[in-house]
Amino acid sequence: MKRSTDLSEHILASLSDGVVVTDPARRVLLFNPAMEEMTGTSSRRATGAALATLLPKESPIPARVIATLETGHPIFIPDAEWPRWDGELLPTSLTISAILDKVGETLGAVLVVRDLRRIKALQESQRPAERLTAFGVLAAAMAHEIKNPLLGIRGAAQLLREELTTADAREYTDVIIREADRLNVLMEEMLDFARPHPLSRTRVNVHEVLDSVIALERPACTVRGVQIRQQYDPSLPDLWADRNHLTQTFLNLIRNGWEAMPHGGALTLTTRRSSEPVRLGPGGGPMLVVELADEGVGIPPEVQRKLFTPFFTTKAKGSGLGLAIAHRIIEEHGGRFIIKSLPGQGTTVRIYLPVNPGTSEGPLEG
Repeated sequence: MKRSTDLSEHILASLSDGVVVTDPARRVLLFNPAMEEMTGTSSRRATGAALATLLPKESPIPARVIATLETGHPIFIPDAEWPRWDGELLPTSLTISAILDKVGETLGAVLVVRDLRRIKALQESQRPAERLTAFGVLAAAMAHEIKNPLLGIRGAAQLLREELTTADAREYTDVIIREADRLNVLMEEMLDFARPHPLSRTRVNVHEVLDSVIALERPACTVRGVQIRQQYDPSLPDLWADRNHLTQTFLNLIRNGWEAMPHGGALTLTTRRSSEPVRLGPGGGPMLVVELADEGVGIPPEVQRKLFTPFFTTKAKGSGLGLAIAHRIIEEHGGRFIIKSLPGQGTTVRIYLPVNPGTSEGPLEG
């Protein structure tokens, strides 16, 4: 009997889903380790408490437990919220089942709670990619339609300039030519964004890529009073990646970092192996992290939601394509792109890249 009890305890302790068992009066009898980890509430504190005291007043869960206890029928709630100790509401799914003895008497209820944070995060990470794919088709069509008449406008302005005899009059044609050139550059960026660019993968040391970008941006940082700090993990393996595309991504991010600090500060670049839930790459292998943290003005929440939207920019001369392209490049590598920021407290960008993407060249460890 003791062996059976020990086995049951081991099973409950090994489950990744939370398990809560109540008696018929809805008092908690069991609160497994997964529930402790999810909620930050200890089993000692939860055991013996009324289930309703562990939940918000407006939670529908206690009423559903009552219904299951009365009818014996299981209930599935796909979008329940379970509070943590700090008040944060976790997105969860919930299955409630009655515990019956051999003669059908109700002994209590068991709640199986599944943490949906990882699923929600994956869904959120896929949405920008879907928007970018749709935009790519539209951008290609728009750019082709606009470029031809734009060249005609520029050519006509040049011819008109030759006919004008005064500098004041030529000033207006110069404005037309200059703005036409600026718009043409934007059209080229749109086409570049829309065209598929197969990755040209080679063996890449991420620290060499970062150092080359830092060398390019250091003069601008010095002028701004921005100090670049490098905290590298020398044990990281090489990547099987597109060097040029990664250089483009980190150049954009480092430039964004120092531009966010008009009065100076520190821009810290950190590399490490990932220990977060997103540590598994597309082939099931580990991922490494490149983190860029600035001490700048931060990004308001309403702006953060639009960061990967093409043409959205807060810069006077920005095209709004830099972050969208950087996001696409990381996604094409099978990685993840996460931005966390608070107004007045700086911004942290984390890039997750798979170490072993399962190529024919084999692992790159060592």
